[in-house]
Amino acid sequence: MALDLQILARRLKRAREIQAIEVMVVQQDTGIASERLNQIESGSTKPTGDEVLILANYYHCDFRDFLDHSRPARFEKARKAGYFPIQECELDDLAELARQAPGKLGSGEMSCIAMAYRIRSIAFMTDEKAARKFAENKLSLAVETTPKLYAWLHYNQLLSDGDHSDVISEHENYEKRPLTPHFNDAYQEALRCRLMSLNHK
Repeated sequence: MALDLQILARRLKRAREIQAIEVMVVQQDTGIASERLNQIESGSTKPTGDEVLILANYYHCDFRDFLDHSRPARFEKARKAGYFPIQECELDDLAELARQAPGKLGSGEMSCIAMAYRIRSIAFMTDEKAARKFAENKLSLAVETTPKLYAWLHYNQLLSDGDHSDVISEHENYEKRPLTPHFNDAYQEALRCRLMSLNHK
């Protein structure tokens, strides 16, 4: 199947915009010149294989989602299947929290905090210490972590034992600061709790 540069360009641009990353920031972090990135995102220039891999890693995406046009991005596929609802972040909430929050919190963390702040009935999930401290201590929000979610998925057998090594491998491949020890501890704790529940039946 021939590579469609326009689809590739749209997907690369969308991956950047979803995370609210400016072109100049991508240039600073990846070494890909902003002018070339603009050309790639407009579909006027074909990226090299190295550039696609660099950008996929930078955006924490699977590079095949950019290249294989018969394969919908995992996020879009899951959303269309109704696996999770989309919650809106209100501008007023975001502005109010921006006045209170530590300056080093990123836009992704802030939008999630703003959404949890409005709804209140759901927990805010983060592995960022500053975000967790702000949400718990300043806003009195319930906060959960990714390893805790991972343990819950294993305990309820929504992930199988065979998935563990694959999850760890993919996590280490895409994360700059992997949480491997915490995932391993969460996995072992889920197995322990599941065994205890079986013994009490």
